[in-house]
Amino acid sequence: MKKIVGLIVAILLLFSFRIILIGFGLLVAAFIHAGAQHNNELVIKGCEISIQNGASLVVQGDFRIMNSGALLRNDGLLETQGNMYSDTNFQQKGSGTTRLFNRSVNTSETQFIQGSFAVRGGTSQIDNNDGSFYSLELANSRGIVWLNGTGLVADVRNSVNFSPLGTGTPVNRIITHNPASIPSNGSAYAATFGMMNTTGTLVNFLNNSVTSNGNNTAIDNGYIQGKLRRAISPMGGNYGFVLGTQPGITATDARGIQYASLDFSANNYDVFTGSFNPASPNVIFGAANDCGYYINYFGGSDHGEWLFSPFTIGSGNYSFSMWPQNYSSFAQPTYVVTQNDAMMGTPNDCGPSVTGLSRRGFYGGGFFGFAGGSTPLGPNTLILDAKSNENQSIQLNWSNENKQTNSHYEIERITGESDFLNLGFQVEDEFFEDKNVFPGINYYYRIKAIGLDGEINYSNTSEALLYNASFSGNTVTVFPNPSTGGKVNFEWTSRISENIRIAINDLNGKLILQTEIQTEKGKNTTQINTETWASGMYFFAISGNNTLTGKFLVK
Repeated sequence: MKKIVGLIVAILLLFSFRIILIGFGLLVAAFIHAGAQHNNELVIKGCEISIQNGASLVVQGDFRIMNSGALLRNDGLLETQGNMYSDTNFQQKGSGTTRLFNRSVNTSETQFIQGSFAVRGGTSQIDNNDGSFYSLELANSRGIVWLNGTGLVADVRNSVNFSPLGTGTPVNRIITHNPASIPSNGSAYAATFGMMNTTGTLVNFLNNSVTSNGNNTAIDNGYIQGKLRRAISPMGGNYGFVLGTQPGITATDARGIQYASLDFSANNYDVFTGSFNPASPNVIFGAANDCGYYINYFGGSDHGEWLFSPFTIGSGNYSFSMWPQNYSSFAQPTYVVTQNDAMMGTPNDCGPSVTGLSRRGFYGGGFFGFAGGSTPLGPNTLILDAKSNENQSIQLNWSNENKQTNSHYEIERITGESDFLNLGFQVEDEFFEDKNVFPGINYYYRIKAIGLDGEINYSNTSEALLYNASFSGNTVTVFPNPSTGGKVNFEWTSRISENIRIAINDLNGKLILQTEIQTEKGKNTTQINTETWASGMYFFAISGNNTLTGKFLVK
């Protein structure tokens, strides 16, 4: 098939009609000559343009698409040598490639993307309210493509290539802010770049400088400088975040890629956004970590922290792993990942090195950093033992060699859903019975000893779990979960007719609702009104003579 070549003079305005490029067609928009070229544009207003597989559209200037009737069906190649502009109304479909490549004009400039080339919402809006790119190639001659403006201005649904084969350009990076005025704090970047493919690892980031083992090379290229959001599969998976600050300004600022990954279990987070914040300190000095050392080094003031936040409130745990650059730590016997300047996540989950440091059991978002300790805590004089009490409650017993200097004890518990919570009990004796527990849940406890002089000491962390022959957790369904409306439904199968009690608590242990329902043998359904509940996570305890189970609900 012959190539179709069209020279379009000045500005090409497309209103209320369709242009289709077929076969191996090539449409060149605007004059081809050296020098900057932004006056000659391809402007699509309220019409459809289709680039079929094998066809190419080369814009020797800026590309603009806007209005609700504007639709770009790209199954071929769209190459823009100027900048890309859009509003919040147009749609973009197809499985083609968009390439930013100033190979003959604008060669001394960086290129930018401005507007709403984004999935305007969560992953449910893909192909529904969608202005995102399918595949994006970055071939700017100066190595920088940046996002101009605020909001979610650039999403990719398949892959982003930082150095397309055959273009001969340097490896590009994406800056989510005007490069002339880059803020020092990563979370302050104005725009966001998104990878909306739910595939994990880094297979969709082509030609970046992160190797398969998670460590970066000596070359600072192929990353997102600012905020990167990634769509998360509800089945879970490992998701890399190739983040960094601008390299080479000063020796202390040449931090390069700050690579971190989140490894999710089954979840409903939808989208997670991460950024690296070199100005964020980690204030945790002197704390006793759960691996037997006092914290005397905390990577934050000299290094920064990662900020991760979900697009919508969700549930599901994940592990956080990091590969930081340019921190001034001396060798420590143990390191720990911190969240919000505290030791959260799975207790006793530490590592011998900051490179590749991981910790499990995180929920939600927050600031993540690292800390290390070299001063042992010494022999623990406060020893706790937690165990099941006939599968009805959990019995705590502890001993304290320094009890003569003690004022009282406080009981703290964690289920993996949050940090340790104070149960609100102050006791002088060295035992406690926790009756507000349910089968099938791992409970972690520690004792907080308050001295007469106000000094605080913690016990070891002790785990306990209730088992019950009548435990029937798989027989109960709560839906919809997460709940976005004002009602939730319970459905369960009962072996006999019995009186069922439902108690609903928030994660702080506050009782939200308690009710009793007479059930019949077989399938039962009831409905709970949640209109007045705040957004968050709730625990439903269902109990009866032959039923004892619990379920979490996200609202």
